[in-house]
Amino acid sequence: MAFVSGKSGFVTLFDENGTGGGVWPFKRWRKKNRTKILSRNNFRSGGKDESVAGFQGCDIVLEGPYDTANPMFLQDGELYLAVLGIEDSGPTLFSVVIRVESIEMDNDAEDGPMWVVTGQSHGDFDSTVPQLTF
Repeated sequence: MAFVSGKSGFVTLFDENGTGGGVWPFKRWRKKNRTKILSRNNFRSGGKDESVAGFQGCDIVLEGPYDTANPMFLQDGELYLAVLGIEDSGPTLFSVVIRVESIEMDNDAEDGPMWVVTGQSHGDFDSTVPQLTF
């Protein structure tokens, strides 16, 4: 088994067409796949739950320090292409168009100012977890 440290991870954001990108010093990204489960309980289900998979999507959370030399151009409510990876020299893990839901900034006396950007997938995306080889 080969473990990686994660310290060389990356986030690149582009406009929704994949142009005009920017790289910011995020320190954490999170992608959570979700599927809406639709109940199909009925008189013949023998008292047991039955369901089908409905709409699928994913939630993205990006966190990192505020960079005064490289301010973010993001606007909540807009679409962006998020490219997420674990190692600079490794493969891109996920590439997904997201609609930015919120942009939060906070400040801490010890850790300094931080950004937190949340978004939800928009349209098609790859929901599989890739097998990595380095």
